[in-house]
Amino acid sequence: MTREELNKLLALDSETEQLEFKESSGQISILGKDQEKTIKKSLLGYCVAIGNEGGGHLVLGVKNKINLKTGMRDIAGKNAIQNIQKAKEEIYKVLGRSIVIEEIPTEKGKVQIVSIQ
Repeated sequence: MTREELNKLLALDSETEQLEFKESSGQISILGKDQEKTIKKSLLGYCVAIGNEGGGHLVLGVKNKINLKTGMRDIAGKNAIQNIQKAKEEIYKVLGRSIVIEEIPTEKGKVQIVSIQ
């Protein structure tokens, strides 16, 4: 995905079943478990939900609300997925489906885009 394509996504009016925006204030759980406790919001959960809607994108590192001055969502630039290769492998083991994770560096930090088919 190019920066121009990302900007188009950031300017969309709202999320849909195929498009989610998350600021990700910290590292996102891959499978929804962290030291024996279940975490509701996880990469696996988003992949399943978006996949069930026919595929789409999870955009990490951006604010959910549109900035009224710019007409776009602000970039928070968090590194939600620390190890991309490991995340892709773990999702594949559980779902049997590949995901694509792209990183787009910006002046405000990194945006990670997870594409689910």
